[in-house]
Amino acid sequence: MRLVPRFAAWFARSLVQGLVQRPWRCLLLLTLGTPFAWATGVSINHLVITNVKQLSFAQARMEVPVGGHTTQTATVRLSPGAVTYRSGDTAVATVNAQTGQVSGVLSGETTIVATQAASPPYPAASASYTLQVKGQPLTFHPWQLASVAYGVPSFQIAPPTSNVQGATIVYSLKDQATAVASITEQGLVTVKAVGKTTIVATQKPFGAYDGGTTEAELEVTAVTGLNDREIPYTAVPIDLPPQLGGQPVTYASGNTGVATLTGTSAQPQVSLKGLGQTQLKAANAAGTVIATATWTVIAAPSGLNLANVTLPSTTFETTLQASSDSPGAISYSIPSQDTPNIAELSPSGHLLVKGPGTVQVQVSQAASGPYAAATTTASVTISDGRPGVVITSWPTQVLHANDTFEVRYRVNYFPGGVSGGVFSYNGSTGWGTDGNIQRVSYTPPPAAGQEGVFVFKVVDHPLTGGYRFALTYVGGPFSGYLEGEFDNPDVYRDIAVQYINPHPLNLGPAWQMVYGDKPVMPPTYDDAGNLIATNDPRYCPYFMSSNPNVLRGVGVPFGSAAYDKDHWETTGVGQTTISCGKTGDYLSTTLTVIGADPRLQAFPAVTLGMDSNPYPLLPAASLNPSSDWRYEIVQTPGQPVVAQIQNGQVVPLAAGTATLRATQAASNNFREASIDATLTVTPAQARVFDNIVATFGDPDFDVPRPQGIPGNAPVSYQFPQAGQDVATLIGGKIHILHAGTTPIQAVVGGTTYTGTLTVNKAKPRLFFYFTPQLFFSSTCGQEWTWPIANQGTNNTVGGTLITNSDGPLFYPMGSEPGNIGNAGPNQFKPYYLRWINHRAYTPEMAVWSDAWVEQGATRDFEAATSEKIQFSVWGNDRVIFSNGQWVLSCNQ
Repeated sequence: MRLVPRFAAWFARSLVQGLVQRPWRCLLLLTLGTPFAWATGVSINHLVITNVKQLSFAQARMEVPVGGHTTQTATVRLSPGAVTYRSGDTAVATVNAQTGQVSGVLSGETTIVATQAASPPYPAASASYTLQVKGQPLTFHPWQLASVAYGVPSFQIAPPTSNVQGATIVYSLKDQATAVASITEQGLVTVKAVGKTTIVATQKPFGAYDGGTTEAELEVTAVTGLNDREIPYTAVPIDLPPQLGGQPVTYASGNTGVATLTGTSAQPQVSLKGLGQTQLKAANAAGTVIATATWTVIAAPSGLNLANVTLPSTTFETTLQASSDSPGAISYSIPSQDTPNIAELSPSGHLLVKGPGTVQVQVSQAASGPYAAATTTASVTISDGRPGVVITSWPTQVLHANDTFEVRYRVNYFPGGVSGGVFSYNGSTGWGTDGNIQRVSYTPPPAAGQEGVFVFKVVDHPLTGGYRFALTYVGGPFSGYLEGEFDNPDVYRDIAVQYINPHPLNLGPAWQMVYGDKPVMPPTYDDAGNLIATNDPRYCPYFMSSNPNVLRGVGVPFGSAAYDKDHWETTGVGQTTISCGKTGDYLSTTLTVIGADPRLQAFPAVTLGMDSNPYPLLPAASLNPSSDWRYEIVQTPGQPVVAQIQNGQVVPLAAGTATLRATQAASNNFREASIDATLTVTPAQARVFDNIVATFGDPDFDVPRPQGIPGNAPVSYQFPQAGQDVATLIGGKIHILHAGTTPIQAVVGGTTYTGTLTVNKAKPRLFFYFTPQLFFSSTCGQEWTWPIANQGTNNTVGGTLITNSDGPLFYPMGSEPGNIGNAGPNQFKPYYLRWINHRAYTPEMAVWSDAWVEQGATRDFEAATSEKIQFSVWGNDRVIFSNGQWVLSCNQ
């Protein structure tokens, strides 16, 4: 027989080692070897010793599914030693130590090792194979990566998802040489350039599942949102995006003469400064410039605009005003020469009317700074109708013999016709020319917009009296014209002439009256100051006022120039000359009308506690509708400064008294007036736990500690259930809910103390007024509505009712003034309806009566009565003088 060399080498080595270590083996070999050789008859001169594995596996790798089983036993040669099995990773697979049966536990790989115990002459041996435990297949869900903008900070990649949760994923780049981005095994991506790259995600086997890989493309995009622009200049800042590519950015301008950066980090803006180019740069938080843009600022349109204009026929002139964003110089013109008789226009926009029609106006604006030059047009239309006329200058002082005077006027057309003169009034023939005043010259307007001038002279011995200058004809290119309109205030002015002789009659000394009072003209006196009787032919029965803006006649005039002594009313504050409307030697007099008393009312006294809320101020009731009020606190001598006024409210400072003063400025023909009220500031209420006293409406206040309790002992307070509608505790303070009485409990260390809280009713802040004016009425035998109709919700003349109480309201207005005798309210009519019979009142006859409001008590408020307001009623319309008295003529 022939032994293979591998076996021979093994056998020889083992044999020699055994003989050396154990001599008895040599003897045994010699003993056995002789018969063996003899028996076989085979020469051992050519014995070849071959290596043989003592223990081995037939397969180097095996697979088993998770939960499955398989067996591969080791092949044993020569040695009878016992064989056992073990698993290198029992978490992956387990093995039966005696049989070698393996069981798959988790997906993965492990080594199965077989070990043979030593059995002389054979040593211990081992062998192994690789076992792969196959899990369930791994399925990745579609994995897509959102594109990112260049410049973003390093970020953690969004992992892929699969049907396996909790497995470890490692990341890598498919193209390791890419310059777009890098990634760590843990998935931290660092962007490096614009472009695309592929991310590989490798998921390790986990549990009963195999591992696997998936890929996704990552795109790094250029940052958008900052673009090259050509932009017209604007003064309005331009918003920039606070983020680019999802990154907060800051901006810089390369040319601050063109644009600068303004705004905030939350809303950055560009402010344009001039024309030209600048480069805008956007840098992220790391300072990396992630976007640039070139902005070119060009000249902006100026926004020049002029709206079309339509003017009434009576317009003299106007100034055109174009709008524009540019400060460039604006000029105006009428390019067409076809309309010279419609209007004249200066370069500054001043337009003079010359006649009816329409002109086209051209508006030009020069370039200025960042704004371009511009031109626009608009139409100006002068309506057709009655022309415009105004008397601009005339004598307002009394004229005397030989006085020369001018009367100037303007009309709104050119050229055209005007006639005029000075006239006197005759009760039989009306207005006629008068020789006492003669025309010296007349100069018509030399150009559009300029004045025409009449020059007159008083004769040597004129008759004293009133005269009237009038433009008797005003006509031109307009379709309408004025002719013989002696009562049209646009074309006439009254003139007074006085002829002084040794024995003149006169209207007495200068006098004054209050605006709104009933004017009565003065009596007539001779030169010695003696009163002229009304039946004396020298008595002046009719009068004229030189200033109708101060005093004017009302009703039916005698003729159309003068009024009797009773038909006058004040129209404003100032002076006027009163002259006799009867021809004769009468000296005029001067009337001064002063501002009326606004009759301030309803400014009640104020009482505040040091622990009270501030008191809001309200104006007093006044005839003057002006809202121009001022308030002050006048300190009482010897008293501290008790309060100050802040934001329209009285704020208490110290206990004491002072005067609260409200002053209304002079306006609307009323003089300045003041009204005072007493201001009283009381000390803060001293409160003790046994009997706590407060008033409804008081601010929240601290609970006083029960007496005898140490200052450091903790105290808790509570209201019994029955008292919880009177007050409650908020933040440790008593908060008042309603007036009433309730016990309050203090608990200290298990001991309960009981006190009493008494909340008194508050005094209502009841404020009532309506304007205390004379309420005019001219209805005969009819009802008329009272100023306040039903508890202040329907008042027709601006009545005001302010209250903080919910109590019922009552309005006991009293009875009707005068001799009517109808008291109201009555059983048949609502209280707010009043009655007036045929008798009419003059203001002097009017009787001022009281009006007020009463409010009933409620749970939280006491009853209250407002201050009284005075009112009156008198008739002023359709009045005639009959049988020695003024009465209403209801049939006229």
